[in-house]
Amino acid sequence: MLAVLITLTPGHRNEYIDGQKANVRIALLPVMDVMTCWNTTLELSLRAYRMRDCTPKWFQYPEFIDYRPLFTTHDGWIIVKYDMKVWRPFRY
Repeated sequence: MLAVLITLTPGHRNEYIDGQKANVRIALLPVMDVMTCWNTTLELSLRAYRMRDCTPKWFQYPEFIDYRPLFTTHDGWIIVKYDMKVWRPFRY
């Protein structure tokens, strides 16, 4: 859901990239999950985990405050990290 919101319009995409520029050399965009390609869930999780520090800054824009509940908590990131460890062997 968050990936769709960020990539929905060029303006949203540019605001998200601008928010990352102070912290990273190369700005990243989220990966879209594809139901028919099971490994995209792993790719989506890997990318989201790498972007976890930049995304809260994006929610500070007034037009995106309503979407804050979509962002996961610290405990949620622990679960995502565990899931990535489980899925990674199946990728190869």
